[in-house]
Amino acid sequence: MIAADNSASGRGKKKGMDFEVNLIPAIDLLSVCICFLLLTAVWVNLGSLKIEQGVGETNAQGGKNSASLWIEVQRTGDLVLSTRDLPSGARGVERAVLTSQAGKVDREKLRQALRSLRTATPTLETVIVRPQVKAPYGQVIAVIDSLKAEKVKDVGIAPES
Repeated sequence: MIAADNSASGRGKKKGMDFEVNLIPAIDLLSVCICFLLLTAVWVNLGSLKIEQGVGETNAQGGKNSASLWIEVQRTGDLVLSTRDLPSGARGVERAVLTSQAGKVDREKLRQALRSLRTATPTLETVIVRPQVKAPYGQVIAVIDSLKAEKVKDVGIAPES
């Protein structure tokens, strides 16, 4: 508190030069900023995916596309299989339809078709699943589960636009 002297001379006491700065609020604010920085750095790292284009004209490898099987999941649960980019002399499937059982993907038919394609084309390691716009999500997951059970190396999803 500053003391004022109302004497006639107008000279008052000099105020003291000892002043203490309370650093605790500044340290609290700094620690909150550091916590916010660390949390956002972790969220940015967790929220990112490493994605490379696997097939197409400008794939990540920069070369020719590998042999791939495309599975179209239809709304009814039917699957349409077709092969692409097969090596010369290999036989594949132009268009094979695997019908569903009561509106659900027939996993056994898919496994048999996949086994026969892999024996005919041993370089077939990439499978692209293409669900139609209104295809049930459970059907797509059933197809991916069947592919993983058959130990397919690369499985990708290319939604229909």
